[in-house]
Amino acid sequence: MKMLTLTEEEMIENLHLATEEVLLQCMVLNRRRIVQAHVHVSAHIDSVTVKVMPVNTTWRKGFELPDELGDIDISLTFYEFMELKAKNEDYLGRMAKLEQFIRYLDHLIALNKPIEVELKETAA
Repeated sequence: MKMLTLTEEEMIENLHLATEEVLLQCMVLNRRRIVQAHVHVSAHIDSVTVKVMPVNTTWRKGFELPDELGDIDISLTFYEFMELKAKNEDYLGRMAKLEQFIRYLDHLIALNKPIEVELKETAA
């Protein structure tokens, strides 16, 4: 059976659509104060980084940062020198990561409870 291969443009479009879903989920999580979802878009290199932190994370001096609850770093484009087959394999891996992260964020939204940790003061 022959496997359907997407064009580079179709793969990039799908990566963008999945990333848009992640961004919307992050907005819901932040608005409901379930977690702190930090989104960084690097338009100049077509990449997005998301870090999910406990809702009570404090960024003030004197407190240790808790461990991240989850993160993802996704490139939304391909290197020009890559052949279409290599781009397709890379695309499948990126989409799998995105789909798993989307399911994780869906789970957090469904729980609808703030995720907190015990904050630790740093040693003086």
